[in-house]
Amino acid sequence: MKNKKSTTPPAPIICRLNNQPEKYRAHALIFSLISLLIDKREACVMDYFEYLNYFSHEQYRRFATRIADKRNKELPVNQEYFIVFYAMLHLTVQLYRSKSIIDFIKEIQIDKKEDDFEKTNDDLIIFCNKALDELRKDFKNNNAMIIAMAKIEAYRIRD
Repeated sequence: MKNKKSTTPPAPIICRLNNQPEKYRAHALIFSLISLLIDKREACVMDYFEYLNYFSHEQYRRFATRIADKRNKELPVNQEYFIVFYAMLHLTVQLYRSKSIIDFIKEIQIDKKEDDFEKTNDDLIIFCNKALDELRKDFKNNNAMIIAMAKIEAYRIRD
């Protein structure tokens, strides 16, 4: 007779995130910048995680590893990882509007072309806002998600 381990069933998948090549670049930029800011213990990012209190740095890193893998063309996500994704899109918009973070990004930028930075900045904000709008529409009838999204959207980085 086999000893069965009692395991908790995985959380249900609530959606599948598209990570095709046209979206992969933006996802890579979003998650690499936030990972870098976490590693540098940047106050605004640390405050954001503490304020939300929906997920830990470890949970964020697990998701960031999954989305950074080019082989994952589509990511099935549960509610926890959906909230991580939504929060990171929102945080990215906040970061790219923050003067201190923009200065930090310009410092670490290898290619110092100002025009390229401004275009990438604008493109990334548009990408994030468009994705946030789509995600809001998809979950407008899910009370738990509405509450989480409202808390996320209430946060503003102090400059």
